Amino acid sequence: MLTILTYQTRITNIGRIKTIGCEVTPTEIDWGTLTPNQTATKTIQITNNGTTNITLTYTTQEWNPPETEQYITLTWNYTNQTIQPNQTTTIQLTLYIKPEIHDITNFQFTITITATEVE
Repeated sequence: MLTILTYQTRITNIGRIKTIGCEVTPTEIDWGTLTPNQTATKTIQITNNGTTNITLTYTTQEWNPPETEQYITLTWNYTNQTIQPNQTTTIQLTLYIKPEIHDITNFQFTITITATEVE
């Protein structure tokens, strides 16, 4: 009888998959009742839940009623700083109601925050 000898060894593999993402808290903002020429500020927190450094940008859309966009402006105090994985940053959103607003009693819009990888 012929015996064949064999030997096995294992190679452990590790790695990291580059992901990008962020979590925003809160997910809804109620600005309350505002008057013309008024400014209101709300605080949000954004956590980088990806594995790579990011920066943020935002856009607004889905204004309802559509003409509201010409009378309301949104800004933030985020200054393009890098947010590292698992880091949370606090951002102030400021909404300004222009004095010339008229015939609008309720409004709604969407803020889209985009995380972009920092190379």
